[in-house]
Amino acid sequence: MKTVALAIALTLGAAGTPASAEPGLNTVAIDYADLNLTSSEGRAVLDKRIKKAVRQVCATPWTRSIRAGSASRKCIKNTMKVVAPIRDQVIAQAQAEVVSAELAHKSR
Repeated sequence: MKTVALAIALTLGAAGTPASAEPGLNTVAIDYADLNLTSSEGRAVLDKRIKKAVRQVCATPWTRSIRAGSASRKCIKNTMKVVAPIRDQVIAQAQAEVVSAELAHKSR
């Protein structure tokens, strides 16, 4: 099964962290075995799954606190920056696997 493990380190800051996030390391596994990452549709689905996982990790319980909402938005923004290179690497690997398979098929 192909999965991306997103290791998301949440650190305590002046604005605080989302209440549901424990200080330290939170990991969310995102399955992409069912996706064709060489297609724009497959990449779009992966992006949706990543965004959902990041929102889950950075979620705060409902509150009227501006500080909590701000911390959650900051967490999401920062986490998406951390996850972007991992996402790109997974897509590049999928594309390389397709090219390798095509070359192996042509050499027969």
